[in-house]
Amino acid sequence: MKSLTALAALALACLPAFGAEQVNPACDLLTENEARAALGATARESIMNAEMTGSSDCSWVSEQGGSIALSRARGPAFQGDAMPADGYRNWRETFAASGAVEDLAGLGDAAFLFVDGTVETRAIVGILRQGNVLLIGTQGVSRAALMQLAELAAGRV
Repeated sequence: MKSLTALAALALACLPAFGAEQVNPACDLLTENEARAALGATARESIMNAEMTGSSDCSWVSEQGGSIALSRARGPAFQGDAMPADGYRNWRETFAASGAVEDLAGLGDAAFLFVDGTVETRAIVGILRQGNVLLIGTQGVSRAALMQLAELAAGRV
């Protein structure tokens, strides 16, 4: 499992895109315009990990330092007897061990919000929906904007 530090690094990373022809289900869950609206600034999309064995990552980074990172795991990402609910539970427990976790309703089968400091400093929403585990990490994004991003992404699963 990734640690909070690894997810924060993912949210702050700014890797060049590998090319538009790559399949990336994470990038399909939010548009660049939606990321731009949440960040309040121009945002550049970066494919962090094109879909490989059911897992993909995408990020949007603004020139002002705000960022959004979205990770999506589904299907073959869960090996052996592991199920999406197990992956979700592991993430939730990891974040709960690092601080307060708030349960959220209406986003899927289960969802949580983890805040590191303030929502604007760093926040993560975890969502279990229809066999997918989504993690949306943000920096420099308001709670209202983060919740809107979560609703949009979950609605597109």
